[in-house]
Amino acid sequence: MKSDIDKENKPVCDFCRRQKLTAIYKVPTSNLGVSVCLCLNCGLAQSISKQKIIKNRTVSTSSDAGWGNIRQGKSLRFKKIRNEMDNEIDFTGLKRILDIGSNRGDFVKWIREKNTSSEITAVEPDKTLVGGYKNISNVLLITDRFEDIALPAVHFDFIYCLHTLEHAHSARQMLEKIYDCLSPSGFCLLEVPDLEYTSNKFIVEEFFIDKHTFHFTRRILTGFLDFLGFEILKTIEKDNFNITLILKKKAVNSSAQPSFKTSVKLINQTRKLIADYKKRFRSNIKKLPEIGHKLNELQRRQKIVIWGAGRIFDALVRYGKLKTDRIDYLIDTYLSVFPGQVHGIKVVEHGILRQFSPDAAVILATSSVEEIQKTLLSYGIWKIIKFQDLMEI
Repeated sequence: MKSDIDKENKPVCDFCRRQKLTAIYKVPTSNLGVSVCLCLNCGLAQSISKQKIIKNRTVSTSSDAGWGNIRQGKSLRFKKIRNEMDNEIDFTGLKRILDIGSNRGDFVKWIREKNTSSEITAVEPDKTLVGGYKNISNVLLITDRFEDIALPAVHFDFIYCLHTLEHAHSARQMLEKIYDCLSPSGFCLLEVPDLEYTSNKFIVEEFFIDKHTFHFTRRILTGFLDFLGFEILKTIEKDNFNITLILKKKAVNSSAQPSFKTSVKLINQTRKLIADYKKRFRSNIKKLPEIGHKLNELQRRQKIVIWGAGRIFDALVRYGKLKTDRIDYLIDTYLSVFPGQVHGIKVVEHGILRQFSPDAAVILATSSVEEIQKTLLSYGIWKIIKFQDLMEI
């Protein structure tokens, strides 16, 4: 979260470079004293930190702003979008591929199976994650930040940038560098969290976490991309959580204009979006003690499994006083692998339901709820309580 400060100590917008940032939300649980600021000229929402960032690899499933270092999100998103991405792009004919923020190497390993001859450049600053692919043939692994390395211009046929832009020191500089590195006929897959997820009726997880510096709505981001010379070929995997785009360079980049400005209407929509989130988030947190009490009573009377060990579960323990010593099993397909334990409870995969027959199951998730419900039904579990239903009570 490297903010730009001019000689008068006034923050400067990362995208338009104007001193038009105004603070609209102070993140209450931030460890860095973060305020979310909105640029009144271009509409960028940018987190500005009062404290110097200290590199921290602490694993946290917290519902607060300190969440981070689970490092499973990119794997989950890759699995969700790979088929649509594959339908849009012929990866077998690509010669040079760049993965920005290659994480645990899901995309690198997948692309190597599809195309054994392509040259892959994988950029990942966290050396603890790269063991599974650092020795794959014809892969150049660079353990550094994308912003801090030199790469050849007009070189790559495909650039994969999944949930990395929001972490950048400068979002604009990262996008400009992607543009410079991309070949004239090349493609880029770009995905970021969707700021409009803050309108989720049942949100109890702090959206503006300390590890994210930049926050985009779809219309603001696409305006930036158009200005920088990108053409949006396809929006894939439309959902309420992410903005997923396939890009290429425009035939002629006419964005040499000196400045960029967004309509007042769009800027005010973003301001209202964040203001409404602030009220809704506070209101939802206040509901959690009642929900925690109901679940505690249910656990006292019946055998229960909870599916979902992530941020909603943390919010219920942290703010709802959910008792963890009464939970029979805590299920989470991904968190069972890493970190494997949450709030002192071992996290298990759903296969445990072959050995244990609960009276009821509680789903603490907002995504993949239907899929989880079908899995529970396949085990003969008919009493299923969803988090959304608990919030409606």
